[in-house]
Amino acid sequence: MKKTLNRAEEFIKDKHHRSPEILDIEDILNEMDMVDRNIESNRKFYKVCLEELNRNTELTQRIEINLNRIKGHYELDIMKGKKRYSFKRKIGKQYRSSSGGMV
Repeated sequence: MKKTLNRAEEFIKDKHHRSPEILDIEDILNEMDMVDRNIESNRKFYKVCLEELNRNTELTQRIEINLNRIKGHYELDIMKGKKRYSFKRKIGKQYRSSSGGMV
């Protein structure tokens, strides 16, 4: 028995490059069951995260498409019209007064 145990220890040491450790687990089957449940739970969580990521990617793509449509429809031509600084100041004052003085 001791010879078999020594051989097993040597095998573990050679394969994993460290000596075996004695674990303080009383019910190994219960621990294995907990590990299996944790693995399954992590797989489900991973699947949900991937679905959410795909959904958000699709939403982002839709937003980008709509933004490009808006940009395409409302192009401004700088050659038309003039800048009116007085109008700009009026708008700035109205904005400041409506936002409580915070700009």
